[in-house]
Amino acid sequence: MKSIKLILFFLLVIFVGCKSEFKDGLTDDTNKSKIEDDGTESDGPSGSELEGLSAKYPHDAGIENDPDVILAENFDNGSLDTLLEKWTIVKNKAGMSLVADGPANSANSKSIQMTRLGGDNTGGDVRKRLDQIGQENHNELYLRYYIKMAAPVLGQKRDSSNNLYTSYLSGSHHHTGGGLSGENHNCPWGTGRAGIRPTGGSFTPACPSDPNAPIYDNRFSVRLELRTDDNLDKYDFRNDILEFYNYWMGMHHNASTPEYYGNSFVGDYNLKFQREEWVCIEIMVKLNNPVSEKNGELKLWVDGKFIMHRKEGFPDGKWLHSAFLPFGSSAYDWNQANWPYSMNQVQVLPFEGFQWRDSEVLKLNMVSLAYYVTKDTIGNAWVRYDNVVVSKRYIGPIAP
Repeated sequence: MKSIKLILFFLLVIFVGCKSEFKDGLTDDTNKSKIEDDGTESDGPSGSELEGLSAKYPHDAGIENDPDVILAENFDNGSLDTLLEKWTIVKNKAGMSLVADGPANSANSKSIQMTRLGGDNTGGDVRKRLDQIGQENHNELYLRYYIKMAAPVLGQKRDSSNNLYTSYLSGSHHHTGGGLSGENHNCPWGTGRAGIRPTGGSFTPACPSDPNAPIYDNRFSVRLELRTDDNLDKYDFRNDILEFYNYWMGMHHNASTPEYYGNSFVGDYNLKFQREEWVCIEIMVKLNNPVSEKNGELKLWVDGKFIMHRKEGFPDGKWLHSAFLPFGSSAYDWNQANWPYSMNQVQVLPFEGFQWRDSEVLKLNMVSLAYYVTKDTIGNAWVRYDNVVVSKRYIGPIAP
């Protein structure tokens, strides 16, 4: 009798364990491709990432002297001209200014503001080449920055059928956010051509006069952006979400065209950006090594909260054209409900990983802060950046 009870007990344990694993969305014991109730992933940080290096520097004071920090800028020491001289590329300097604003706990009193003048320009950006300061030989880098955006002005527009819909008149953001990238040319402009999948190839020192030359496609770029949808009557639920916009040699193409535009990865329609508030963003890019492998990685934190990790074999999900949708995420569930035919054409598979490059001469050598707007029709809008740090280890939000 005791043996029968013992067998029943073990069967019950196995059943409960299997049921729990299915409910939580675990794919297997190694990947643990799990989406938590709050949209974050179970494959969270460990070790040195549990406490960032910023904890050693209250208010970020002296963080630039940490041996793991390779770049730090709080836009507080000097005139605008002096500060912009530190950056390799500056676009729309006339639209930039220093303003008396900054994130909580910061010791500095100013931030840089990039302004988009309605009908006059498309915003601006600054970029720093790390190889020009001898800091290009890093296989893994962390970029932390604070960002604040103006509230939008909404109004009515008409679609191709002359129907009215709610949209942005001011305050949309086509490509806005901080990024890390690798470039293999010495040209004083762009990081590649829009719509073209990079080749990941070798360095070419010459700078051709033709901006469409294939040389500009030998690169990779990673940027976390604010997504704004044009038709807010239809898509306001996913408006102002944070999403990656990445180019690399293994990217997937768009739905209805052969072009390749930035691929997205977060997959959380609830990860909303709060306008007119300072938000702390941190991304990690790890290069693939050796270059023939797909073992490159990508991580994201928002306000110190771990959000996602993409690496070879993790997580499970589906590629819906240019978007990777993690299984169990809000983006996966919405697209499955609204685009079942397209979703059912592809399998749930582990993420293949990142082959950012196929040549060792292509390195992490560019940091950028971007503000690019094309759809606004009236008014002025702005974005502010502050407390930018690039490090060889996890940084974390500003410590009090």
